[in-house]
Amino acid sequence: MSNPASLPSRIEVFALWTRFASPPQSAGLIVIQPDENGDYAANDEVTHARCYVSHEHLVRLMTAIDDISVEPEPARFGRSAEELNSHFGSCTTDDSQMMLVELHFDDRELLRIKSSSNRAHLLPFMVERNDGGENYNPEISIALAEMLPDGSMFRERLQSADRVFDSERELRAEFAKYDRKTGDRPQETNEQHMEKINATLNDMADLIDHGDDVEFMQETRL
Repeated sequence: MSNPASLPSRIEVFALWTRFASPPQSAGLIVIQPDENGDYAANDEVTHARCYVSHEHLVRLMTAIDDISVEPEPARFGRSAEELNSHFGSCTTDDSQMMLVELHFDDRELLRIKSSSNRAHLLPFMVERNDGGENYNPEISIALAEMLPDGSMFRERLQSADRVFDSERELRAEFAKYDRKTGDRPQETNEQHMEKINATLNDMADLIDHGDDVEFMQETRL
């Protein structure tokens, strides 16, 4: 199956997105298989969107799966090692994505690749095979995105991570600017910080006990 000419006869793409917004969950299923003319087509079973898939797209996906990258590589992402380390080593958003791709072959062989990541390109993908493991090759995600109809769940997140990396770069710049402004100030210990919080909470409790109105104002932070 390492030969790109060995193409799957059917691909099923399952997607699940869990978040705090409404609706709390969204699910999708896309089936890619030859139509009555022998041309591959991707059908969104939820939205009924449809697009054709070329053999070149299938070859690109199979080649990417076999091209294993055990860690994020700057040359593949077009990003610096610092950017990749910061992104893949930091906290993530509180939503949850799951994508399972099942590739069926004529000899009844089944290959599964799956991701539960909400990082760039939804990487890494876990390749379920005897020598399988995590694969940080973004070509897997890009190849998948090209095979999905427009508007499909996660298509944009699979295809490009520029917005994610650019936002994180701007955020790091803001933090650096803040650090320069506060660098000469004495640092507050955790104990001092907690004392301030407790004092504020006690003051609020006293006001509430005396029947006074307490107004909560939103604070803007860097």
